[in-house]
Amino acid sequence: MKKFNPIRTREVMGGTIARALRAEYDPAMPMGNVAVHEINDVISAWLVRHDKQIAPVLPRALRWLDKAIEGKEEERFGPFPCSHRRTLHWAKALGRWMHGEGNDEASWKTAQDAEIEYMRTGFTKVLGVDKFDYKLQRFVPQEIKGLPYSSRRLLVDGTLDDFMAFSLQAGQYDTAVEEYERHLKPKNPSLKTTLKPRAFAYALCLKKLGRARFGDNDLLEAGQRMLRANLEETWLGVGQYERAATWLKIVYWDRDQTLTPLETILKAYDNMPNVPLPDFMLATRSELEPNSLRMRWAQLVKRLRFK
Repeated sequence: MKKFNPIRTREVMGGTIARALRAEYDPAMPMGNVAVHEINDVISAWLVRHDKQIAPVLPRALRWLDKAIEGKEEERFGPFPCSHRRTLHWAKALGRWMHGEGNDEASWKTAQDAEIEYMRTGFTKVLGVDKFDYKLQRFVPQEIKGLPYSSRRLLVDGTLDDFMAFSLQAGQYDTAVEEYERHLKPKNPSLKTTLKPRAFAYALCLKKLGRARFGDNDLLEAGQRMLRANLEETWLGVGQYERAATWLKIVYWDRDQTLTPLETILKAYDNMPNVPLPDFMLATRSELEPNSLRMRWAQLVKRLRFK
């Protein structure tokens, strides 16, 4: 499987940024889908420290996402409105967090609801070859639509992983646990093993609900093992930047909100053992440290002010 290559990504990033900066709003195009891809481009640029160069793209992408959501783009793009609704709100929630607006529980909840609708109604069973309908004078598919996906398919495709991520960030811990236990045997995950993303989210939800006692450091180490198993190949290696950023947020920022979104995403380099740290990251780590200290000081002042 292909590994994430930060050197090559940085080499081609100039063209990606130039294309993104040239883009203009076109009402005839599915601009919400365009904005989703631009959120991915921003994450990719952040990973190779072109965050300043691509900065104008993020707020614009958020505006385009809002327009697409308000204009019901989901009804005009793709075969499943719920699937595109999930995609739009996932990008919106992640983009707002990246823009410094905190955790957008409402958007994560909409993504969660759309995902569960897709899980329950998105499967199409093919009964056989298409048959010619003489009345309609065309071939008609022999299929049944609107069926639920099997548990196996949801696990293999990673759909349950995404659902658990959405639910966790929406604060819907009961719903997450109920859905997880619908497809997998309910038992406390062992934090000493390398957990699937869904199992890691399940452990976090159990702790939130008081149904399991996990230490914060044990959860962090389990989250880091999960990231090491997925980041360099399964996610970043194939361009799944939103998914990678989502789980980095869950592992790091959700437990320490003094981290900036940029610092959080750059934690990827701490969890890719087979990707050598590029020189441009060595040169910029000292630049990040003062930002982190300023954030922590601001957080401390805020706490003292409201005591």
